[in-house]
Amino acid sequence: MPALDLDPSAQGFYREAYDELLKAGAIPQCLLATYFAALERNLDIAAALPVQGLHIDIVRSPEQLGSVCEALPDIMRLSLGVVDGRNVWRTDLNRALGSFSARPSC
Repeated sequence: MPALDLDPSAQGFYREAYDELLKAGAIPQCLLATYFAALERNLDIAAALPVQGLHIDIVRSPEQLGSVCEALPDIMRLSLGVVDGRNVWRTDLNRALGSFSARPSC
């Protein structure tokens, strides 16, 4: 799901598509990935879809981490994007991982 402003009808299509997949049987292990922006108004639908995990970009939108942690059900895993996909320079992984010390825990 892209991190775009989706109108209610587009959000409804996501729900309908996953409902149809569920009718066909169990959905395989699935991680829903977003990138380059915050989920914002799409957070509720992303957290409600029957997927096992959600991946968010905290390089571009670190402020969304708290609200995403609050919205996710306990059974859903959270994956965090810490590598800047638009940067040609190598990521300093120690620095990227160290940035979580002041962040909320999920």
